[in-house]
Amino acid sequence: MQKKILNIQQAFNLATQFLSERNLKQAKTICEAILAVNPHHADTYDLLGQLFSYQNYFDEAKKQFAKAVALDDENASYLMHLGTAYFYLEHYDLAIEYLLKSKKQNDSVPELYYNIGLVLQSVGNIQKAQAFYRYAIKLKPNYAKPYNNLGTLALQYGRINQAEYYLKNYRSLKPDSINGLVNLANVNIYRLNFNEAKIQLADALAQEPKKACIYSAYAQLYKFCGQSENEITYCRKAIDLDANNPTYHVNIALALLAKEITLEGFEEYEWRLQQFYYKNLLSRFKLPMWQGENLNGKILLVNAEQGFGDVLQFTQILKLVKTSSNKIILRVREPLVELLRTLPWADEVISVEDILPVYDFHIPLISIFYYSRFNIKDFKPESAYLKAPRSLVMSWQDKIQPLDKFNIGICCSGNKEQVLNTFREVELNKVLTLKISDNIQFYNLQMMLSPTEKQLLASHQVINLMPFVKSFADTAALIMQLNLVITVDTAIAHLAAALGKEVWLMQSKLIDWRYTVKNGHPFTYPTMRIYSQKKLMQWGDVLLNISKDLAE
Repeated sequence: MQKKILNIQQAFNLATQFLSERNLKQAKTICEAILAVNPHHADTYDLLGQLFSYQNYFDEAKKQFAKAVALDDENASYLMHLGTAYFYLEHYDLAIEYLLKSKKQNDSVPELYYNIGLVLQSVGNIQKAQAFYRYAIKLKPNYAKPYNNLGTLALQYGRINQAEYYLKNYRSLKPDSINGLVNLANVNIYRLNFNEAKIQLADALAQEPKKACIYSAYAQLYKFCGQSENEITYCRKAIDLDANNPTYHVNIALALLAKEITLEGFEEYEWRLQQFYYKNLLSRFKLPMWQGENLNGKILLVNAEQGFGDVLQFTQILKLVKTSSNKIILRVREPLVELLRTLPWADEVISVEDILPVYDFHIPLISIFYYSRFNIKDFKPESAYLKAPRSLVMSWQDKIQPLDKFNIGICCSGNKEQVLNTFREVELNKVLTLKISDNIQFYNLQMMLSPTEKQLLASHQVINLMPFVKSFADTAALIMQLNLVITVDTAIAHLAAALGKEVWLMQSKLIDWRYTVKNGHPFTYPTMRIYSQKKLMQWGDVLLNISKDLAE
């Protein structure tokens, strides 16, 4: 008996060695031989699970890890491996369950904290994911993977310096990593160091010419350089190499829409529904998603998506599906509910926090473009399709003083957590130079303010009523008291224009598809005047032109 155990251990050690050498066939053969002799050898099931994981056969890997856990449910490694397999199968609840069980058995494994971070990041819990990545590094300072994830997350949220710090650390630990090189190229793109980015991407391409993320980074580079044809070409190359990556399809969708290639653009944009956020959203609805069926006598539940500004603008497309014989229910985040109840094409507006109503079909708001076979050239923009609630308008009138001034609302920045906000925001001190007359009174319309910005507002006698704003209905009532709104591309721009208020938009050269048509875009509101940058990050000409128009 002792000799048999010794032989099994020797065989297991040999299988482990073969696995480390990626000789998967030999490792599998030995594992199967061990289990034929001892079908209760938990380590062998765990090793087989790792073998299948290396081949991305995660369903089979899960089965093997589960057998190991069934034999020893207090083994931290088995639990971690099973949780990780569930992560790759996108069973995030089970993944976190088993990873936390592993943590309970052994809370000093850096790989475990990294894997928990992966799950949390995938379900959108970014702050907790970052905390777990940082703790993994604390346990193992030379652990490369968390540096890469922290760097890409920092880049995603516009923290360029932080991104560079983490990604350079990752690159020093993994100097041969193509992903590390590409991510540093992305940092240089956001810093507008295009020549350095080109050198890094060319180096990456020479080493690995069939890696999709390199072509995706090239597409981003050409987007920033204003070379839309090259952007689309490299988006297509990324998709050719990784056809099931939703991000690559979304990227080409936006590039195509900017060229008015609407049918293919919106078809590609449907790939966003393959991302976790949308999968999670759609899983809540048991009835079918609308795909162009006749809606006569039916109830369509429309789920708002993306940022507040997108919702305010794209609710116009409800008129494409609204008829006298159907019912449209619009489901939005709570701050928008009261305001959007004034929308003429929604029979009912509910909060995402409300119980789901009776409905026949559901659909994400922007998917209406694709399934209604929307033609951008035929779309007629609406003017003043939203109304500030009368009761709020009356209450806000008393707060606007003095009435004999020319009252201008200003907003210089959007969500500072978004990476592209860096390219659309204008420094507040520069916007304040637009007060060219004592007859002008500025009102702040920006919700998120730094301490420095608050001091600037006070020192320039800018009235800040935003602390009293509780919802978009309040903001709408405030805007209705103003003569003009001057803003960057944020929800404030869309709200003011949807109310029919005159809006002067300070538009970045790095613009999206809604503002790219030279002869006036259907999604440019009738009351909106656009002042576009000539050169990225340089606002001098924009502010000069606005100043001239204010003086007239």
